[in-house]
Amino acid sequence: MTLVQTSFKKAVWTGRLQRKDPGPTPALRASLNGTLPLELEIAAAAGLAQTWNVQLRVPDEGLTEGTHLILIEDQEAREILYRIPIIAGIAASDDMRAEIAALRAELDQLRSAFRTAMRSRSLG
Repeated sequence: MTLVQTSFKKAVWTGRLQRKDPGPTPALRASLNGTLPLELEIAAAAGLAQTWNVQLRVPDEGLTEGTHLILIEDQEAREILYRIPIIAGIAASDDMRAEIAALRAELDQLRSAFRTAMRSRSLG
């Protein structure tokens, strides 16, 4: 399964989830800093097989100055599908955790782009 971000506006993160193999709607779980559970909305994407739109409202409770991380994971495979780092406050610019979270997010984007390129190359 792959999950990619499609937008992040007004504290609402949206993404698109795709699965290669047929199956039911995946069971996803989201959490803030690994502890606070968050509510996800998952809906089938119109006209696209094995594709779902995922939406998450970023809560203001639990967010304080510093670095926070929202994880979206596949409950069945216990695999992290997407990381959303959130950096807030003055101290964030000097926070090493903020740098690590940003690097992880960039690595995830590169990994996704590489997989997409390899898939299209093998199909072409």
